[in-house]
Amino acid sequence: VAKEEARRVTRNAEKYNECASVFLENGVVQIEGLYESEKAREAYRDALRNFVEVLRVLRRRGKRLGRGTKHGFAEIVKRTKGRFEMLHGMRDVYEKYLSKNKRLEEFLSRVLGQDFHLVYADMLISFPGATDQQWHVDGPHRAGAQEHYPPDILNCFIALDDIDVAMGPTEIRPETHKLTRNMKKQVLGAILTKKLRPKVRSACKCGDALVFDYRTLHRGVANLSSRSR
Repeated sequence: VAKEEARRVTRNAEKYNECASVFLENGVVQIEGLYESEKAREAYRDALRNFVEVLRVLRRRGKRLGRGTKHGFAEIVKRTKGRFEMLHGMRDVYEKYLSKNKRLEEFLSRVLGQDFHLVYADMLISFPGATDQQWHVDGPHRAGAQEHYPPDILNCFIALDDIDVAMGPTEIRPETHKLTRNMKKQVLGAILTKKLRPKVRSACKCGDALVFDYRTLHRGVANLSSRSR
């Protein structure tokens, strides 16, 4: 994307008020260096062991992992070809390596208020050859909402390794958290009036975080590299 667009969604995480303001406007913000890289890589090693363990159990029990929630399990789901979401053991990984981050908690308190909690922790992993996801949101607006409300739930994607653009990072449509209450009508209106913001793919260094409103349109894109993301 243009440098101007990148600046709109990228801020120094020390400037909490500015960071929160940018988030509320765009529905997404990138926080650089949120975790020490070694801490993030330790979390990755434990998460990867959990991933291998789940696959071994499935193989031992003769279970086939199909695509989508309907054909997956509580512990692991295959989202698209080569792309998996795993909950098994990830709350323990979070508690051991990633919890009680003062910088993240300060940011969350500015956006959500003081009374927030973790809903769940999981690992997303895509292998070389993983295909594009469809554009989607992770949850709805408040039932019956006739206007835009502040965020209730955030996604915080923490890079557990360096992620470059070829690896298929998460792609975001900034400001669409305000357009998905009536998605077809509002997004089409934004396209016709040329107000739909350019999509953003965020390459991250190990320990960076991509935080977005779960009502924001996003997707994982194809992993064209030779490395797992």
